[in-house]
Amino acid sequence: MFKNDQLIGIFDSKNELNTILSILTGVTQPQLLDNLLGLIYFDQEKGWTLLNRGNVIGSIKFNIERLLEGLNDSNFDDYAEKIKDIDHQIQGYRNILKILAYQDKIRDESTQIDWTYPDELNDKLRLNKLDISSLKVQIESLNEAKRENKRFKKMITGFGLRVKTESGEEVIVSEKNIIGFEETQSFIDARLSILNRKYSTLLSNKSKIELKLQEQMDLFDSESQLQTFNSLVANMNLNSSDVEKIISNLKIEETNLKKKLSTEINKSAYSHMLYQKTMIFAKFLGVDQYLIDTPAVIKLNELKKYSGAVLHLLVFSFRMADLKVFQEKTSLILPIVIDSPFGKEISKENVSLMYQLIHKYFPDNQIITASIENIEDITQIDKKYLFVDNMMDSLD
Repeated sequence: MFKNDQLIGIFDSKNELNTILSILTGVTQPQLLDNLLGLIYFDQEKGWTLLNRGNVIGSIKFNIERLLEGLNDSNFDDYAEKIKDIDHQIQGYRNILKILAYQDKIRDESTQIDWTYPDELNDKLRLNKLDISSLKVQIESLNEAKRENKRFKKMITGFGLRVKTESGEEVIVSEKNIIGFEETQSFIDARLSILNRKYSTLLSNKSKIELKLQEQMDLFDSESQLQTFNSLVANMNLNSSDVEKIISNLKIEETNLKKKLSTEINKSAYSHMLYQKTMIFAKFLGVDQYLIDTPAVIKLNELKKYSGAVLHLLVFSFRMADLKVFQEKTSLILPIVIDSPFGKEISKENVSLMYQLIHKYFPDNQIITASIENIEDITQIDKKYLFVDNMMDSLD
């Protein structure tokens, strides 16, 4: 990657995608970088049905909860990580049910409590907390460096200093002729992106270790359902009803966590902003009446009961609202990529409305459209590429 003809660095686009995106945009929050493509890209296959969560294209996902976490600069007490862990537990118990369908009893003579395991977990937790503390200091130090750099630049330009060139000409020092400042800030942004991702990973690992440690403590105290389950296996008295009861309790716990997460997200300022923008855009496209019964942003997947042009326009309203709120938060202007705007059952009039919306609310964004239909009478086109037979031959 180069910036102003200066080498920023060499990156692996598959494994360091967020670092690259961070340098391009200046955004450092992993939650925002993870969802960046979902803000700007409408895929012809699933792009017109993707609302709150799902695949943008390939394995790249979009998740409204994660996006709102990034917008609010909060991880909502690691709710998402805890829900994911419960999902894994439920799947594990369901696998046990499959085994129990073929036999009445399970022998597991090797089931013994490992008393050294909690000590190992405590050691890991201590090291994890030290790493978190160290990274926090580094991140704050880099953020402070960025702030100090900006203050120093402003101070220098405010002095009205002059420098003498080799030709003897005196030039006033200004923001335009200070060389190397933006490159230094880009290096800091890249480093911040890497450290923030490591920080998120450490927080995730911390939650997992604490959960495993709690499970072990519950096991030793003979108070948890998991310990009861292990005892039943050891005594050869395990049956399907016991496992189903555990699954039922885990589902209740998961439901409660999801409700708490939904409540936290929906009462956030950015959630309200996002819904207001969605209503404005939906009204512009003539589909706002379908949103009346779905005020919660994270419950918009309920709109998938609609199909065709209605769903197409609802998705466009919501995703454009995502982008609008993101741009207002970050002051960034991103390109908008639309693959096959006509989609399924969408009329030329509705496609025209979509482009009118873009021109009205996103006047400075670059629009890139891929379409087998001619859209020149719908929107102004500054540059056009016509593919005949196949793309590579056409580009040649």
